[in-house]
Amino acid sequence: MSLKDKKITIDKKLRPIRLAFLVNKEDKQTLRKVFRINSCLWGGVYNPIIPFFKRTPRNWEDRCFRHPSASSILKGYLDAFDPDYLVAKDKQKLPGSLFDKERLLSFEEVLNIKDDYPISFGVDVTDLYWHLYDKEFKFERRHPIKVFYPKPSKEIALLSACCFGDFPNAKEMGYIKKIYSHCFNSHDLAINQSNFLECFLNEGTSPLRITRAELQASPRGWRADSSMFFMDATSWLDIVDYWNLRAVGRDVLPLPKQYADSYIDMINNIIKRNFVPYRHNKKMMHHTNFICSRSSTMKEMEVFSKKLTSPGQGAISLQHWYPRMWDEWAKDKDRVDLCSIVAKEESEEVLLDDDYLRFKDISPDFVDRYGGNGKPRWINVLRLKDFYKRYDCPSVFPRHLKDAYRIFGAHSFHKAWISSEGINIPCEHYKWSHFFQIPTNFKVFEVWLKEKGFEIELSGAGRILLKIIDSVGGIHGVRTFQNEEIIKLLNDMSHAAVESVVEGSDEEASKAKVRAKTVAVKKWQDVLIKLNHNSPEIAERHLKNLLNYKILKGGVTLQCPECAQRTWYALDDLSDRVICERCLEKLDFPIVKPVSESNWHLRTIGPFSVENYAQGGYCVALSLRFLGGHGLSNEMTWIPSFSIKSKGKKPLEADFGIFLLQGRIDEIKPPIVVFGECKSFNEFTSKDVNRMRRIADDFPGTIIAFCTLHSTLTDCEKKIIAKLARRGRKHFKAEQWMNPVLILTGIELFNDFDPPSCWKDKGAPYNTFADNWHVRDGIQELCNVTQQMHLGIESYWDWYEQKRQKRMKKKEAKKKN
Repeated sequence: MSLKDKKITIDKKLRPIRLAFLVNKEDKQTLRKVFRINSCLWGGVYNPIIPFFKRTPRNWEDRCFRHPSASSILKGYLDAFDPDYLVAKDKQKLPGSLFDKERLLSFEEVLNIKDDYPISFGVDVTDLYWHLYDKEFKFERRHPIKVFYPKPSKEIALLSACCFGDFPNAKEMGYIKKIYSHCFNSHDLAINQSNFLECFLNEGTSPLRITRAELQASPRGWRADSSMFFMDATSWLDIVDYWNLRAVGRDVLPLPKQYADSYIDMINNIIKRNFVPYRHNKKMMHHTNFICSRSSTMKEMEVFSKKLTSPGQGAISLQHWYPRMWDEWAKDKDRVDLCSIVAKEESEEVLLDDDYLRFKDISPDFVDRYGGNGKPRWINVLRLKDFYKRYDCPSVFPRHLKDAYRIFGAHSFHKAWISSEGINIPCEHYKWSHFFQIPTNFKVFEVWLKEKGFEIELSGAGRILLKIIDSVGGIHGVRTFQNEEIIKLLNDMSHAAVESVVEGSDEEASKAKVRAKTVAVKKWQDVLIKLNHNSPEIAERHLKNLLNYKILKGGVTLQCPECAQRTWYALDDLSDRVICERCLEKLDFPIVKPVSESNWHLRTIGPFSVENYAQGGYCVALSLRFLGGHGLSNEMTWIPSFSIKSKGKKPLEADFGIFLLQGRIDEIKPPIVVFGECKSFNEFTSKDVNRMRRIADDFPGTIIAFCTLHSTLTDCEKKIIAKLARRGRKHFKAEQWMNPVLILTGIELFNDFDPPSCWKDKGAPYNTFADNWHVRDGIQELCNVTQQMHLGIESYWDWYEQKRQKRMKKKEAKKKN
């Protein structure tokens, strides 16, 4: 089906460009330059600084675990902050695999004082100054806002630039401070050791803080309580660490340990102010968390904390480690997931014109129509959403897909790319129009697999499934045939295996029956009434859906007076005279003798007429509906049955593939890849399992799904799948298994309700899991649960403990020897 006349939803988000600055360890001169550049950029306070070193410093080591390598730390920072552009002092020396070369910048490309417009790759902060002046500061306020320009003492200059900002000292950049002073009537403020924290709390707004204007920062995941960063004011690493804590969106104040004793009264007031009950649980209290920097010791922080006055038990918390934002596993536990930075958001329904999408970007209100030296000035993040989850509108894309702009056929000055947030569109001009070609799901998988060295081709069964999904209007329409009796009846009709009574046969004797591809309307009505809680009204609507979705077609059976054979005629084929399919003679339509109700029959049409359960298409369709519509994810990109091949390897086949969005709302976890093997009412064989094992070997981290319309598996099936399931539990990275195995049966696929509701009242062992599993536990835990239910094997944690005990015994045996 063409995308013409179809509508999709586009979620658009405006935010500043996110620049990540790569700075060599202990290079304070470059670090000062980074602070100055970010003071000149809208949203500059949220631009991360990535420390660069060849060997991991000692204070990065963890006493409990093996310390990470320098390269893994660098890649971890890039993954955590997911920058739009990476700025480096010498970008030519960076390895090509580290970052997209087209988005690598030098410092001169971001700030070139020789240009008429020195600021590139971002919005010049002076545009924001004039906007704030016109909006607020040109009026006399009842409560004036204090604005200052920092004048720090020499020993605290670098820390002051990190906390309050600083402007470039080049003569050509003097216009920024001049406009700053004019718009905000700022005053110079001397900052020294004694008043440093006071400047944060009571002296008003600084240049760096103003870069946050017109932006809303929202934490993703759990919101951390207010923190104080116990740090060394002279340490290069501590200053960078504080900057990055603030860049991820943490509410944190710097606490230089050299001057901490001078601030005890202020800190006590902060602790008292933070010590309030939670809004929805008055028994729980917010606290103030003290984070120990990597240039400080826990003993130093403990000694200082004893000088503080606690307003109650639990008001003060001491954290001995720095949050590990570079570690994929730890950043969620340490609550340093990157916050969401938004200036504006819009959602609009767009009509697609000949597979093309046209939209205008969201632009800041305070920028000129043209500018930026031919470079992008802000970012629009796009998310495509299709409620029907059609094949020709992907909504989930793999991260960092190379040459992503090619699959969109984007007509723009700057190339789009795919980030953790969505499709990133670099924008240069105010409310500019963009054109995109919407790729098919197949195209997305094709590009992704090509990067991994594979070629993909849809199978015949896959093409039939596309017709099925297209016929019912998308994945959500699959519920029209989401019933075992309906699917079996449709399959019988496709095989011409439906027995019907021959009209006029002897009532007393055994009624003569024939096998045909048609079923009486009355029989379908009886089946649907039974399935729809004995409600004729619901059954009638259900039958209309089957007809409207072109699953069934209505017609009448007529007996030929010449050959006495019965032929089914579609309503479109009826006229005064019809032709018998058997003898090719013409016969008159029985107008005088009306056709009886029993002669009105239904027949499958299109892909629903394909034998063997539409070549397995029904099971695949129900599996896609489960994975894309049962609370596990609202968004997915899927392809039907396919084969892939690579040089020197045997072709691989799967019945479906999915990019599944994971996590809670607005989380930025990478999508999960799922490959599935489906059986209608046949058994899984060793050949099927071995084929999926080969896919698992080539794609570590993917989920392997076995889906069947049977409600239970045979002992033989359990045995061969359990071996692969245990193998897939090995550690891959962070908390991710190597290849989690998911088992779905008719219990899940034929049920209208989410897990765990679909397991209730099903008896043992399902009832146990119905009370103990929740959809927020995620798909990996769902794999763990379904393995226990359908395979009868131990839980992951029991398996893990067994493995641990074996390792311990081996170590003990070696010691004895």
